[in-house]
Amino acid sequence: MKSTICTTLVSVCFLLRRVGGELWPECFPKTDPSKTYTGPEFKSMSSPRPLFCGRAWQNSTHRSSPQQKGVCAMRLKTIFALTAVLALPTTLSAAGLDNFYGVNMAACVPTGQTSAQSVLFNSGGEASFRDGGFGEIILTCAIPNTLSRITKMTVRYKDDGVPGAGSQVVTALRQKRYVFNGISEGVDSAPSTIAEADSNAFVPPVISPQGYRDHQKNVLPTTGTLTFDHRRFFYYIQVNMRRPAGTTGPVTVAYVTLF
Repeated sequence: MKSTICTTLVSVCFLLRRVGGELWPECFPKTDPSKTYTGPEFKSMSSPRPLFCGRAWQNSTHRSSPQQKGVCAMRLKTIFALTAVLALPTTLSAAGLDNFYGVNMAACVPTGQTSAQSVLFNSGGEASFRDGGFGEIILTCAIPNTLSRITKMTVRYKDDGVPGAGSQVVTALRQKRYVFNGISEGVDSAPSTIAEADSNAFVPPVISPQGYRDHQKNVLPTTGTLTFDHRRFFYYIQVNMRRPAGTTGPVTVAYVTLF
């Protein structure tokens, strides 16, 4: 996170410095590659080392008039303020998502035999069986390699709420190992399940007027943290929605979150 913020700050600051150099050349003079800068503030600084933000202004104005110093100082403060405003919210919000991921089912890919028979219906980002449809829908959702660690998985769904029978929603966090030359050794592996939430094994209470249930599951047997290893594995979510013939009531999955 710190490296991301620093990199963004440096990039934005250099960009704003270039803009400042076009608008106020007296405050941001171009550096001379053949010159060694020996101002009192920068005795150890020599070209062609790049000048960062205010260094060029300080080096060029330490002998300037107080009026010019004051004008350039105000302009430099403006650049610093713009750097913070533009860079920090973006970097902090992006860095904060390395331990959260959410996906609605309409963004996932249908696979399997019955999923290709038009039994999948997306509405408002949800996945469900069409009226009168039955069988099985299998959805797979890719997990981005920016996700670094999680402890829990939650699926929001609707089914008949009958434990051990009737309709069923099984949500699994899975991984598959592929071999990359020069990165990992061994052979490709079959997919394996890290954590699974089964609506027939546990029926949580209805938590909304629309009839949704939230099934939350620890991704590890204990409450420990799962750390993703994206250099060795691909990770994905697999959702199996099953609706036996003759079953009434909706079978719908809204979304899955990892956090």
